[in-house]
Amino acid sequence: MIENPNVRVEVIAIFTHNVPMSQCGTKIYKVKWNGREHRVITFGLHHIEKRGNILHHIFSVCTPTVNFKLSLNTKTLVWKLEGVSDAAKYLSS
Repeated sequence: MIENPNVRVEVIAIFTHNVPMSQCGTKIYKVKWNGREHRVITFGLHHIEKRGNILHHIFSVCTPTVNFKLSLNTKTLVWKLEGVSDAAKYLSS
């Protein structure tokens, strides 16, 4: 990751239920960061971390220009941007 901003972001996502445990029931469509909307084209890994007494869902998603590491706090339902990297670096190789 190039940056580690740990800033609040807006996310458009759809949550589904009755999904097998091996699949993620979340689909992230857009991330609003730095005044711009970034359309998600690839949904990467998803895992859960426990930080203190709070569960955080961690997602990695890719847009045409930027890769994001996002965290969803299950207590406050606040999305935070935990990491950003340049997608061009990975798409060119």
